[in-house]
Amino acid sequence: MPLPDHRRPVPAGRKGAETKRTAYGAGTPEERRAILDELAGVPLPSPSDLLPRATWRDAEWYLTARELCGLLLELRGAPALNGSPEPLVAVEGWRWTGYKGGSEVGVLNLSAAGITADGRVVCAILTANGDRLQPEDRLARLFSTLFRSAEKSR
Repeated sequence: MPLPDHRRPVPAGRKGAETKRTAYGAGTPEERRAILDELAGVPLPSPSDLLPRATWRDAEWYLTARELCGLLLELRGAPALNGSPEPLVAVEGWRWTGYKGGSEVGVLNLSAAGITADGRVVCAILTANGDRLQPEDRLARLFSTLFRSAEKSR
C-alpha cells in the first residue's frame, strides 16, 4: 500500500530507528515495502527504550483528524473499541462510543467517535505537541467536555 510522504511507520525511540526512518523516507515503494516487512518481525520498543525527550518532530505515523475518525468508526466492532465504555467519552443513551488515546514525551492524542441515540456520528480529535509533558488532566477535561457537548447540540 503506498503511503503519503507524511506517514513514516517507524516508531521513534527504537534503537537504530533513525537509519530506518531515513531509508524509509527516501526509499522507493519497493524499498519501503522491504523495510516494513523487516519491521513486522521486530518487537515494539519497551518504554525504557524510548528517548526521554520530545520526539514528535521526528518522522512518525501521521493521520489527519478525518482519517482518525474514519478509522475509529471502521473499527467500532473491534474488542479494543467495543468493550467497557471509556469514562472520558461515555454518554448515556448513545448507541456506541469508542476512544483511543496515546502519548509520549511532548505528545498527547485523544481521539473519540460516537453514534448518538438518534444515529448522528460524532467525532473529536485533540492532539497537543510540545517540548515538555502535556497537561493531560486539563486537556482530557476539555476534550471530554467538547465530545459530550454534541449531545446538546443539534
